[in-house]
Amino acid sequence: MNTESQIGTPGEPVDGGWIPESPAPLRDQADRLLWTEAGPRERTGAGRRPIHVFFVAGIGTWQAGNMFGRAMEDLCARYRTAGIERVSTADLYPYGTMDEVPKEKARSYLYKQVWEVGKDLYKRYDRTRGGQAVHRAVAESCPREEGADLVLIGHSGGGVAAYNAALLLADDGYPLPWVVQVGSPYRPVRRSWRSRVFHLRQAGRIGDWVTWSGWPFLRRFARAVDVPILGGHPFYFSDQPKDGDGRSNLIKVMDQIWMWIGPGDAAEALHPEDGGEPSFGKQIGRG
Repeated sequence: MNTESQIGTPGEPVDGGWIPESPAPLRDQADRLLWTEAGPRERTGAGRRPIHVFFVAGIGTWQAGNMFGRAMEDLCARYRTAGIERVSTADLYPYGTMDEVPKEKARSYLYKQVWEVGKDLYKRYDRTRGGQAVHRAVAESCPREEGADLVLIGHSGGGVAAYNAALLLADDGYPLPWVVQVGSPYRPVRRSWRSRVFHLRQAGRIGDWVTWSGWPFLRRFARAVDVPILGGHPFYFSDQPKDGDGRSNLIKVMDQIWMWIGPGDAAEALHPEDGGEPSFGKQIGRG
């Protein structure tokens, strides 16, 4: 289930990638997000530590489809633009993939995956299948002694697994990971983790129905941002279609993720026309 991307492997610098489109200046929203009960939040890359990013898939996913490939390239390019080279990415499939499932068994296998995610929503984090699988994969590839920044970006049920794994990693003595849940079912988030967990969901009155399949009455516990994506739940990381301004779902989602996890000087690198660091970049504690 632990499949390293072609962008890089944990502990190795990244060379490939492409320069993303400049993100839209959503700074008022970012200013609200960056301040927590504990004060200003530290972002990844402080002290130029290595950064390992794991994209965690949910259910009904084909590894051969390379769902996260463009997102990995985008994120690595943003870090390079910010002057940070020690970045690696990997994709994980804690609930399995559809690649080797016979067509006649696909539906029953999908139901099994749905059942596993559903159980993980209500189990203790240290008893969840998805959390344990992601925890093992991260621990095997990232030595705790390295002290690297860890980022877990989970789509759909993968966001549930990512948060549960983050708790397990913290129990093991790892630095607290950043967790980004994209279109994930709502799950209660500990108060002490609210500055580390970020929830993205489709904009709209109903939005993404998957996000309502968990604990929707507790959604206030997650720091959530609505993103106006096209096509619905499977297409958060798609570079097609594009809206009237030529912006894809991928860019909209990665812009928001970058505002949450990017280093304090990243915004300046991506907005050089402003002649200085935007307001949300000035408020970050970097040490």
